[in-house]
Order: sequence, then C-alpha cells, then structure tokens
Amino acid sequence: MWPELKKKYVDTRQVRFIMREFPFDPRASAGFMLARCVSDDKWYPTIDLLYRTQDNWARVSDGTAALKSVMGMTGMGTADFEKCLQDQAARESHSRCRRGPILRRRFTPTFFINGQMQKGALSIERFSEIIDPLVAAARQ
Repeated sequence: MWPELKKKYVDTRQVRFIMREFPFDPRASAGFMLARCVSDDKWYPTIDLLYRTQDNWARVSDGTAALKSVMGMTGMGTADFEKCLQDQAARESHSRCRRGPILRRRFTPTFFINGQMQKGALSIERFSEIIDPLVAAARQ
C-alpha cells in the first residue's frame, strides 16, 4: 500500500505524510529502533518491510533471530544489528516517542486524515475515497 500511496499522493505533493511511531510491545520497539539505524533513504522501505513481514518476527518464539533475518534483507549485518539495539541514546529517544500523547490510537496502523481517525490497514482504493474529495476541495 505505501508505494502506491506515496506515488499517487505524497510524491505529487497532494498529501503530507507524517509517520509517528507508537509500538505496542518490545518487539515493535526494536523494529522501529532498527529502522532508525538504516540510512535515511532506506527508512520508509525498512518500515514497509517490517510491516509486510510482521507475521515472521512479531509472534515467533525467537524474535531476535527473526528480526535479524528481516533486517538482513536491508543489508544490515549482525554487528550493526546488535550495535543498534544496544544504542542507549537511540533507546532513550525511542522511549520519549512512546511517552507522547496517545491521540486515541488503539489500532495499528491508525491514520489521521484531516483530523479524522481511520483504523487499521486501508487499501489504496479506500485512501482514494477519503483523500480525493479533500484534494478536489482544496483546489477550489
């Protein structure tokens, strides 16, 4: 979904997309920390990869090995993986994100489009149903 949404709305500057991290458990926190350790140009693709492979690492018995495998797909090696997760400054920064306002979020993902909450994963068609009238109204 992200590549289509980005191409149709973000790249054309019709929509400003802001992602806020709000992990519900330690594994999700680790995933966001790991995504922060890749280069800036790989951040969104890494987040997308983590969401797409969530069933492979979020609910398995050995989450560390599973996350290491997924991050290997980004080119992150074992040493960088371990260094990233042990980075105290990154951990504290990520912890501050979690303490921020909850904004009524109970589902992941949750989208706010012009202040209206949309719960759960949305198809590109559903995004278009919501966004297209807003874009048209803004042009008038």
